[in-house]
Amino acid sequence: MLVALALWAGLTGAADLDSPRLLDQTLNSQAARQSIARILASQPSVSTPYRGARDFLQAQGLGNHATTTWDELDTLPARGHSLMLLHRQTPLSAQQVDRLLGWVQRGGRLLAVADALWDEARASSGDALLDRLQIRVQSSSQLPQLPPAAGDDYPSLTKLYLEDESAPAYMGFDTQRHLDDPTGKVQSWANSNGATHLMQMAYGEGLITLVSDARLWTDEQIQRYDNAWLLWYLNQGSEVTWVFEPVPEPPGRYALWVFAALLLAAVPGLWWMRTRQRPQRAPNLLDRGQLQGIREQGRRSLRELGPGEVLAALQKDLLQRACLHHPGFDALAVAEQWQVLAQLSQQSTRSIGAALMPVRGRRMPARVFTRTVAQLQRLRDSLGPMSAAARTGHPVAAAVGTVGPSAMPAERAVMILLECGAWSSHPGAHSSDLKHAVHACLQLAETVLADGFAVGLHVSSSTSPVHLKPQPGAEQLQRLVEALAQLEPCQINGDPATVLDALHRDEHDYALLVMVTGFHAGIESTWPLALSRAAQRWPVLLASLRDEALERLRQQPVRTRREALLYCGVMQRLLLRQRLHDRLAAGGVNVVDAWPGEIAAESLMRYRSLRQPRT
Repeated sequence: MLVALALWAGLTGAADLDSPRLLDQTLNSQAARQSIARILASQPSVSTPYRGARDFLQAQGLGNHATTTWDELDTLPARGHSLMLLHRQTPLSAQQVDRLLGWVQRGGRLLAVADALWDEARASSGDALLDRLQIRVQSSSQLPQLPPAAGDDYPSLTKLYLEDESAPAYMGFDTQRHLDDPTGKVQSWANSNGATHLMQMAYGEGLITLVSDARLWTDEQIQRYDNAWLLWYLNQGSEVTWVFEPVPEPPGRYALWVFAALLLAAVPGLWWMRTRQRPQRAPNLLDRGQLQGIREQGRRSLRELGPGEVLAALQKDLLQRACLHHPGFDALAVAEQWQVLAQLSQQSTRSIGAALMPVRGRRMPARVFTRTVAQLQRLRDSLGPMSAAARTGHPVAAAVGTVGPSAMPAERAVMILLECGAWSSHPGAHSSDLKHAVHACLQLAETVLADGFAVGLHVSSSTSPVHLKPQPGAEQLQRLVEALAQLEPCQINGDPATVLDALHRDEHDYALLVMVTGFHAGIESTWPLALSRAAQRWPVLLASLRDEALERLRQQPVRTRREALLYCGVMQRLLLRQRLHDRLAAGGVNVVDAWPGEIAAESLMRYRSLRQPRT
């Protein structure tokens, strides 16, 4: 159940924090404060973290227990269970994040603290969970300082208004941290006067809640304001599991082993101290040649098209995003558009006007060009993402249909097409993306087979050709696993028309075509037309993996002309991919545009939406 959180920018009048509130809830504010007060007064002084919070949930009828092992996650049911991840000193590994998000995807609820600050230079927070979810934590001191809203007597507290409640819930989050959602995944959030402290997003069939500060649920803070009530509200109706780090061994037990390890580490450490220390650079998924190629693409466009057309493409993309965030934006006068952008981006109308001013002529000083590109980058990043469906406004295509025990002919099938050309240019950097694509194919195949369809597979741009005719049953899934186990991407692109023509001549009645791919220039001139033609006969689903390397480059701040040219080259590729998605959506293709780690879950959700009967 998605918890509905609504942000209230200001209070209509002063409120008494101790007065009874939230009276329409099963647990109101006063009852929650009285309950936690009794629990803290009766419990002994112990060092167990969140002891009072755990006893409070138990008192409200929510069963909860603690664990220090991740193995329990493999047997913990997802539906009806919440996982609390609030007391972490060691960052999660990528494998732990995979297991955790897989559990949430199956219907679990996750409540985690997000306190690792985003490092702009490294384009990472160092927290695998936050980086996977594309959530950034910033210092509130970096945000514009807003005056308190009129009538707001408690600007430092986070206010949460609920439907049919006359007064908000007040939470005492530490205001030094701010949660930012640059990719627009979050459905709901809660703020104090100057920062966001709580975010919620749907993930698969589950729910993820992130908080900027978990100290409000320690024994020292939980009895203040509505901190205890919020903990109950976020976990109501579920069994709660608290995940803590293992208690460290006594310091003397392994002292000799530690001493020996330190001696072994000292030798390379002393040698390292003699080496010249260079400033660390942000990790990059692309090599020098690829970066140079992208930069050269930007330079060539600037030389052939001129700065006016290059900047006009960036301006057009920015205005399209503004239309998504503000309906009717395109009908406003220019001055009103600038004012709306100023409200959305928290930037001045003067800087917005300078960035959007049309450029005349084919010459522009390098300093002015760099500054304009940097301004457009900041504006774009402040507006967030825009999906293909939102841009085109095309409805979802025809449903796949329903399957009953005997309602569907045995020959009805789903064909999965995997196009590997995007991962041939840099196999090492893109190996994880290919694994995610393969995982998406297998998850879709498993679900489709369980629904009673036959499944087929065709792999293009691979050194070893793969084509499996549609067949039902568990044995077919094993054949797919074996066929996808040793893929070697190459730049040889098979003719898509030939592939789809063969499907037209096939004896199977296809209920759905699914294509899984990453964007590359080789498919831009061939696959859109072929898929659009196929969509005239069957429902077609395109699962398109985003290029994390390009997205990371796009987020690097522009300060020099070289960086401006690199940014323009990156944006040309991203906008080309965006236009490709628009062409496909206009042709009736269902487009799923997702990060590699989420492509399987997003594709499954779209497949299930297509499976719903249309009325």
